[in-house]
Amino acid sequence: MKYKITDITNFINTVPCKTIMEAALKLGISQPALSESLKRLEIDIGFKLFYRSRTGIKLTPNGSLYLEKAKIAIN
Repeated sequence: MKYKITDITNFINTVPCKTIMEAALKLGISQPALSESLKRLEIDIGFKLFYRSRTGIKLTPNGSLYLEKAKIAIN
């Protein structure tokens, strides 16, 4: 399974949000579609981007490092 450029932009736009649902609303897509996008990206890069809990999401250390690379790749 290969990620798409939209998976990277979805990731970047999810970072400032407190929940996946909040990010999905901001992006104008469904929560399951966003979750699948993030999962596809995580599988392809080989590590988790977010810690997920009932209270929300938080970047993992690897997610923080990848965020900088993702911003450069998009620009």
